[in-house]
Amino acid sequence: MKKPFAFAAVLARVRRERGYPNPHSFYKGCGGRRAFDLSFVNYLALEKGRSLPKPRRLEAIVGALGLPESSPLRRELVRSYLVSLLGTDALLRILEAPPAPAGESASDEASRQAQRQRAATMDLMQWRVLATDPDAYRVHVFLVNTPEWSSDAEIAAAVGLPAAKARSVLKKLAAARIVEAGGGRARSPFAYKFLQTLPLTPATSSLKAPILKTREGFAGPDAKLLKRVNVTTRFAAANLERYFQRLQDAVWLSGVYGDAEKTPDSDVCFVDARIFKVFD
Repeated sequence: MKKPFAFAAVLARVRRERGYPNPHSFYKGCGGRRAFDLSFVNYLALEKGRSLPKPRRLEAIVGALGLPESSPLRRELVRSYLVSLLGTDALLRILEAPPAPAGESASDEASRQAQRQRAATMDLMQWRVLATDPDAYRVHVFLVNTPEWSSDAEIAAAVGLPAAKARSVLKKLAAARIVEAGGGRARSPFAYKFLQTLPLTPATSSLKAPILKTREGFAGPDAKLLKRVNVTTRFAAANLERYFQRLQDAVWLSGVYGDAEKTPDSDVCFVDARIFKVFD
């Protein structure tokens, strides 16, 4: 009997981690035959280990999963595909220890490795709770960045909520397994984790917009500007994309450099890097 492809197990696990509890919810929620260019029966065969997708269909699957280029899940999925295709990982191991890019220090790569090891995801139900209640999202952000237990009163004061409202929000977050709460205090199971962002798919498009709106509010009139650096420059399109990848890495690495217990000299900060077009 033919051994199932290793790709199948990785695909099924990544699909679940991205918020799709079963193959049908992923296939239908991301556009079905039009998006994947194969029937549900043929997609199911991929998850059962009976076949491998053609490269262009693999690209469609990775895109539907919303895995960014720097995502460790993306690399794991593609690696399992290549191992299944080649029947060995011997050739891949040759490529897995490249020299650091020019201008990148060993400490940068060590930080990025630590970030990959701490990756975590939430399911669609949890994202839905955060998308439909801005106060719940604010409390979630505070607790993710405050690893130890915090009292209900401390949480209410930090996010500017009345005590009764804060308790109600914590109860909702606890029911969704976004926080652990009890005895008048709470903490986040996602503290010290690098929480993967919600992928943009047809199933999540209605959730991303309100979350992004809430996050934009972090840079509103009540925020205190701590640091700023800016520059104007002319980019060719290809160079802009390459530069943005470095900028994105730098922003995400703030989660590694910034992890800290709550102390009198620490604050929860919002790091926001944007590039604007000003002239043609």
